[in-house]
Amino acid sequence: MHHTVHIKPSGYNFNVKAGETVLDAALRQGYQFPHDCMSGTCGACHGYLLEGQVEYDESFLPALSEEEREAGHALFCSAKPVSDLVIYVDNVIGPESLPVKKLIYTVKSFEQLSDSIYRVFLLPPASDRLNYHAGQYVEILQRDSSPRPFSIANAPTETGIIELHIRYSPDNPYTAELLNEIQTAGQLTLRGPYGSCILRKEPSYPVIFIAGGAGFAPHKALIEQALAEGMERPLYLYWGVRKPNDLYLNEVVQQWTRDFPHFHYIPVLSVAHPGWSGRTGLVHEAVLVDHPDLTHYHVYASGPTEMVYAALHAFKVHNLDRSLMYSDAFDYPMT
Repeated sequence: MHHTVHIKPSGYNFNVKAGETVLDAALRQGYQFPHDCMSGTCGACHGYLLEGQVEYDESFLPALSEEEREAGHALFCSAKPVSDLVIYVDNVIGPESLPVKKLIYTVKSFEQLSDSIYRVFLLPPASDRLNYHAGQYVEILQRDSSPRPFSIANAPTETGIIELHIRYSPDNPYTAELLNEIQTAGQLTLRGPYGSCILRKEPSYPVIFIAGGAGFAPHKALIEQALAEGMERPLYLYWGVRKPNDLYLNEVVQQWTRDFPHFHYIPVLSVAHPGWSGRTGLVHEAVLVDHPDLTHYHVYASGPTEMVYAALHAFKVHNLDRSLMYSDAFDYPMT
């Protein structure tokens, strides 16, 4: 049994085990949460209970008067949830937070994976590198363009190499200029890392990854990390594309299914294609055919914003806990 805690104004969500304090749960899951004495004496962990209920083992806490309790004040080093909570605490920093740097990376290799997807491997400078979590992204800084985000497509490695997947579109002059710069200049300026869509280990539920097109990139990094760390819970990848050729690293994913029996791969074409005998239709609807009750699942979504929000709305109807669906698309307003 666990309860979900939503923190304002940061927007973070995490889970608290039965009998655990809010602070202990936050620290255990890598959050930097204001605290000091851990005993209800100093008041450093003070905040506000906006929704839900907590209980205290102690009848008296030096830093929290009875009047303050009744007014919604709380000390989270001692407060134990008895329901889901919405709380207000300033200066909470999430586990994804790492120093943002701007560095020039050198092109190690460059290849075309499909008629629209290119892959580039980038080497860090000798003196430094970007430290990041699987699932995060970087911005590419070009001379004459605004920064553009690109998901990192590999889990962190000892070499510091970063893998990017770039989708070329003839209607997008930016990607043509970027691909030309990669081939002619042989280097890119990156800034990052950014994003909070990192691998969450609690609660220990099965994980569904839903990707649209090149939205496979961050999922590749997340799945690499999960498999490397020996995560044994069921893992499902639903990859929605227009045609078979758009499954641009299909053999890599197929190899995962051969090597890891708990990993399941479901490619989905948006429309029927000659010779295709697999699934067709909207990728999030394929998820619901297989998992009509999403009560105990983590869901990661990446791809077109419309796809992500369509999945969110549909999955909530099928009992998905909103705090257990993760996507960088949620960080930006829909346009």
